[in-house]
Amino acid sequence: MDLGAYYLPKKGEDAHFICAEEQTIGVVDGVGSWASKGVDAGEYSRELMRNSEKAVHNHQKAGQEINPIKVLEEAYTNTKHIKLGSSTACIMTLKNTKHGSVRSSATATLHVANIGDSGFMVFRKNHNSSYELRGQSLHLCGKVLMSHTN
Repeated sequence: MDLGAYYLPKKGEDAHFICAEEQTIGVVDGVGSWASKGVDAGEYSRELMRNSEKAVHNHQKAGQEINPIKVLEEAYTNTKHIKLGSSTACIMTLKNTKHGSVRSSATATLHVANIGDSGFMVFRKNHNSSYELRGQSLHLCGKVLMSHTN
């Protein structure tokens, strides 16, 4: 999987992380309507992605397989100290399913955790050297990524 990121100029509610050595990426879209209440939604998004990347490294150091749902749950738990903010989220990892290189599509499976209206597309080169779009099934994490204190 080739990994990279590009941001279109915006207010700054979005964030991401890339962990190339674990073939894992995450993207969040902070809810900008918090701005009307004086809240920087980008702070929540950035912290959620920092904590997601830490969770990936923690799982890797412990010799655990990277599970996007567990990564997102751990990141959410460690982001609760930010009292206001919310975000959509998508974390995915490419895992070997057989012995071989993770770069070989015949030996890898994409695992995903997705919250809200975040999402992804998979483009694969077919035998004619053109690209095709493949469908994907999403594993949904049953938590809302929101922090709010009255």
